[in-house]
Amino acid sequence: MAAFAAYTIIGLSLGGIFSLAALGIVLIYRTTGVLNFAHGAMGMFSTFIAWQVFYGWSHPFWPGWLSTLLAVIAGLVFAAAMGLFLEFAVFRWVRTREPVVKAVITIGVLLALQSAASLIWKNNQYHLPIYLAPQTLTITIADVPIGANNIVIIVAAIVLAFGLGAFLRYTSSAGPCARSPTARPRPRCGACRWDASARSAGCSAASSRRWRGSSSPRSSTSTPRA
Repeated sequence: MAAFAAYTIIGLSLGGIFSLAALGIVLIYRTTGVLNFAHGAMGMFSTFIAWQVFYGWSHPFWPGWLSTLLAVIAGLVFAAAMGLFLEFAVFRWVRTREPVVKAVITIGVLLALQSAASLIWKNNQYHLPIYLAPQTLTITIADVPIGANNIVIIVAAIVLAFGLGAFLRYTSSAGPCARSPTARPRPRCGACRWDASARSAGCSAASSRRWRGSSSPRSSTSTPRA
């Protein structure tokens, strides 16, 4: 029974990571009609920004919570800026084109982000995770210790899922876009949605660093730790 409870908690945490990634894809497709194949690459690049701040630029005498906070903020800010850039520089100008054209553009963005990450961080495997909460902070449910990172991931996934559902259902500015992927979104709304989608990609990728043993700019897969 204890093993079942433990695997249930692990499954909920991993499911929370996948749901964070799915939320951004759903948001963009439901509101702009773009099937964003670059969503994972956007999260990967944003997470490498956070990784660089945490392991490359943080001062060794800084407290761990400060380094983590700065890394998370840097990753989310970069993700938001990237989403806004894609909206204003790319997708605003192809808003009336066929969906397949927009999908092919996202594949180009995917390849560009992978190549840029490979040039900056090389094709190396990284084994240094970023913990969003102290590893020593745990609670016990049914004799199963649950780490604070698991709790953060599960709560964030639930809150964002309900928040996105409420946004699509009740926000007047999202009404026409939420009802049809082919509806023409307002310019400011499109920018906000790309911003939110990119941040959800960054959140899911940063959360997955808790579970991955290694990652590489050239691959969205990794070797799990025992």
